Amino acid sequence: MKTKKMLIAIMAGLLILTIVFCWIVWDQSRRKLQQVKPDITVTVLDVGQGDSVFVEWSNGTQMLIDGGVDATVLNRLGEVMLPWDRTIDYIVATHPHADHVGGLITVLDRFTVEHIVLNVDVYDSPVANAFLDAVMQESAQIIAPRDLNLAGVRVMYPTDNVLLVQTDNPNETSIVLAVDYKQYRLLFMGDIGETVEQQLIQAQILEDVDILKVGHHGSKYSSSRAFLEVIQPEIALISAGKDNVYHHPHPSALQRLLNSGATVYRTDQDGTITIRLQDNDFYVITGNQRWTWSRWSAMLSAY
Repeated sequence: MKTKKMLIAIMAGLLILTIVFCWIVWDQSRRKLQQVKPDITVTVLDVGQGDSVFVEWSNGTQMLIDGGVDATVLNRLGEVMLPWDRTIDYIVATHPHADHVGGLITVLDRFTVEHIVLNVDVYDSPVANAFLDAVMQESAQIIAPRDLNLAGVRVMYPTDNVLLVQTDNPNETSIVLAVDYKQYRLLFMGDIGETVEQQLIQAQILEDVDILKVGHHGSKYSSSRAFLEVIQPEIALISAGKDNVYHHPHPSALQRLLNSGATVYRTDQDGTITIRLQDNDFYVITGNQRWTWSRWSAMLSAY
């Protein structure tokens, strides 16, 4: 009996030591990973039912793509920007819906913005009008999408080859951006649906994509099978609010993404999602401590 109790005690002790060791390795690796300055950091901010992505290059250049629906974006920016940093180089307003530009009104009020990229479309809504008023009051350079000149960033739509769709649906006027880094390609789709996806396919300008910022919060009208077959994303990022009334992301869109072979991350489950691109690798880190192979690989490589 004593031998059995001793064996149990030894096993319990070894288990505790193993847990402590793993925690020490994790904590040290996390600290080292945070100290390494990545070449590019892409952060899908958890702004609820809306869209906001913060991109920062190692040279300090910053780009904010959309700002969500309200001032929540300020809290999220406070998590990724230094407290004394009150300047943003580029703001891209993909389209004038409130869940994309509502938060940009507060951003323009709190930050000095040097360049604003937007489609000059007439869309009559209180939020869209307030956003345009804020833009006019900012001493920023206003840039049409086709005139954006930022190293490593390409406007895929609208362009001279893929003309802006004439539609009453602002979603289909969303600016589509590609960010290139070494062998990696990231694609940001705004709220684009199947209509423009088909145009991009027909223009034959799409290539394999490593990281896809999914269009329209994972709506069933976006991320068509034909589109995903062309770009074959490895990682799919969805911005959506928890238990939102639109039921985003839609099960059919999720299934298409999974069928394409993509690993799906979503802000309603994972919180803020950070992609760190460094040298010849990239790591995915989620605000809700989701333990995926990508996260373990990042920790182990840092250690």
